[in-house]
Amino acid sequence: MKRFVSLALLLSVPFMMFLVVDRSARQFALAAEARRLESAQAAWVGENRKLLSNIAIAKGRVRVGEAVRDAPGYVNIRPERTLRIRITAGQGKTDG
Repeated sequence: MKRFVSLALLLSVPFMMFLVVDRSARQFALAAEARRLESAQAAWVGENRKLLSNIAIAKGRVRVGEAVRDAPGYVNIRPERTLRIRITAGQGKTDG
């Protein structure tokens, strides 16, 4: 019986060491993957900032005005040729 216990203890030490090494290797791989993902995320955030900046610039009134003036078929309408309709609250309802 002592021989069996001794053999079991003797074999359990390398097995435990194997488990520790396996766990360490997995942890190292996961840490490397986390660093890679953080790097990719930082690149995406930087690209997103650039795109938002370009959108803000493109939405500017001056930029839109320039783009419209250069568009084919654009005709500038004078203010006296426009018709404004004002709707106020309470008008338009009829009792009947």
